[in-house]
Amino acid sequence: MPAGTMAYASLRCTASLTFMESEGNKVWFRESIQDGKDKCVDGGRILVAPMSNDSLLWQYFGPGNVRSPMATATFRR
Repeated sequence: MPAGTMAYASLRCTASLTFMESEGNKVWFRESIQDGKDKCVDGGRILVAPMSNDSLLWQYFGPGNVRSPMATATFRR
């Protein structure tokens, strides 16, 4: 069952997110491309974790990449 969705407007891709696991305050999701499979990489993982300063860390790891994120963002309140 999908836990959420992602939209990459500039690439014209959409994806569903499925909960994988949690490690303390970190939550991992698997991304499954629904539309635009010819433009976006399928099977990536997304890490979401709260940070100490009322912000949220978001990181994207490509398929098979377990050590370094391909994209990182910080969302602040």
